[in-house]
Amino acid sequence: MKHISECSIGDKDGHAIVTMTIESRVESDIIEVFNAEILPKLKRLLGEDAVIKTDVLTFNSHFIKMHNYMPFINMRNGKIKEEWSDDLVFID
Repeated sequence: MKHISECSIGDKDGHAIVTMTIESRVESDIIEVFNAEILPKLKRLLGEDAVIKTDVLTFNSHFIKMHNYMPFINMRNGKIKEEWSDDLVFID
């Protein structure tokens, strides 16, 4: 969907969790986008009772997603390991 910049899935207490980063030039439009476009599509695809709860976190300014930092894989002492190839670093 055009307003979703990132979507991830996980689980918590035996329930599937879907996280979405929803963007809009006008902050007040985000709730409308969710209620009018995203929520109906989720219910149509997954069933009317699939969405049990929604939580909202608002980011009013730009934030950086840290795709490259995997503490148990490519980090040592808080920095990316020197032997970790630059080809494996995600640049957005």
